Amino acid sequence: GRRDRSLERTRAEIERDRQLRPAMFTLWASLGLGVSAGLMVIAHAAALLYCHGATIGVATAGVSIVSLFTTGGRILGGWACDCTAVGAAKVLRFAPFVAVAPLLWAAAAETSVLAAQCALAAASVTYGVFATAVPVELRRRTGTRDFARAYGKVYTAWGVAGLAAPWLAGLFYDARGDYTMALVIAAGLCCASAVAAATLKPGRSHEEWVNEIAGEAGGGREGGGER
Repeated sequence: GRRDRSLERTRAEIERDRQLRPAMFTLWASLGLGVSAGLMVIAHAAALLYCHGATIGVATAGVSIVSLFTTGGRILGGWACDCTAVGAAKVLRFAPFVAVAPLLWAAAAETSVLAAQCALAAASVTYGVFATAVPVELRRRTGTRDFARAYGKVYTAWGVAGLAAPWLAGLFYDARGDYTMALVIAAGLCCASAVAAATLKPGRSHEEWVNEIAGEAGGGREGGGER
């Protein structure tokens, strides 16, 4: 959906693009921080459970918690985004707090298998919610035609988190011999993600911009509302 540069942009198009740039950066930061918290725990799932006292069998089977609760988080996030009273922006603000208490509990209870399982489940739910809520909110702002390009940029946050978060968790483990610090840091990242999402301005939907752009263009541009 590249813009035809031979056509002069309307004031509405200029304003839409001006508002979209900071929103994309905020979504990038919220996604990166949120999934970093999840990946610090998820990437070390079996080792985390084993260090909290689980047997090798339980620790190995515990990895299934990730798949189960990540899937549940995706479904729950999708349902919440579809609720008129909630919406994707609110989901991004409050979802990270789901994991904070379980992560801190696991950090404090170093010999509790249950605490580790709860932390892993909660982190997986939050991780799954982000996988749904971020693209939904971005699609609302960009429309279908520009969504792929915009999401490709925002999704680089996941790439950075995917490389950095598991490595950092391992670094903390090597330094301390346990996952206490990694769990505390993960809880802090959840809070930081919520703060970043809270700075996301409501913004108008793509469809609202389409109507205004079409009005300014006087209906003279074919397909002008899809830019």
